Amino acid sequence: MEEINIPKYDTIIIGSGQAGLSAGYYLKKLGQNFIILTKDNRIGDNWRERWDSLRLFTPAFYNNLPGMKFPSVDPEYLPDKNETADFLEKFSKKFDLPICFNTEVISLEVREHSFIIKTKSDSYFAKNVIVATGAFHNPHIPEFAYDLPDSIFQIHSSHYKNPNQLIEGDVLVVGAGSSGLQIAAEIAEQKKPRINVWLSGPNTGTFPRHILWIDIYHFYAATVFKIPIKSFIGKMIKLVSYRHGDLALRPTYKKMLKA
Repeated sequence: MEEINIPKYDTIIIGSGQAGLSAGYYLKKLGQNFIILTKDNRIGDNWRERWDSLRLFTPAFYNNLPGMKFPSVDPEYLPDKNETADFLEKFSKKFDLPICFNTEVISLEVREHSFIIKTKSDSYFAKNVIVATGAFHNPHIPEFAYDLPDSIFQIHSSHYKNPNQLIEGDVLVVGAGSSGLQIAAEIAEQKKPRINVWLSGPNTGTFPRHILWIDIYHFYAATVFKIPIKSFIGKMIKLVSYRHGDLALRPTYKKMLKA
């Protein structure tokens, strides 16, 4: 393909999640010539494809996007994955964002004072590129997993849907972050004919949902959420989160222990 025929944009956004769509909202307000590239068939598919019972750990009133509030009668409601996906799709349609579906980016190169983006079928030029693909697309599977006998059924959380996929017997969930905790709690509730459900990983700590009947996220919004990420305290919080994982919602943790 001759470079003269390659589409040119002020900005190209790679990824159509909440970050990519929010960036698109502001670029449209600025009148920029831009496009959003996504490998998905539909906005929100990256949420729809996750496990069946997935719920956000942030309540509805903190899931708003610019120019559009998350639809919920109860502002403290924890939305499920499909409600989140549908919200993102409605957002993209409401603001008529230019999106190119089924377009997986395979390379990004610097070309003088611009970028050239190559997909499986086309190429694009852009003065600016916003990478909004997220950080958890590639499953991390430890080496020892390949040494386990075939009699032990293994499945990564990216392929887990519900407890019906598992065979009878004890279950070990490796990874004690929010995802592992939520999956372990679900399996524990439906453990019969299983005997035990184990959650393995460093203790990330927990936080209550309410303090004095006030949602904990109101406290976060007034304190932690306002700390600049490049400040000393912001860097320390980021370091602790990176090394030990984010705090888990205590009600979910207790739910697993009671099951």
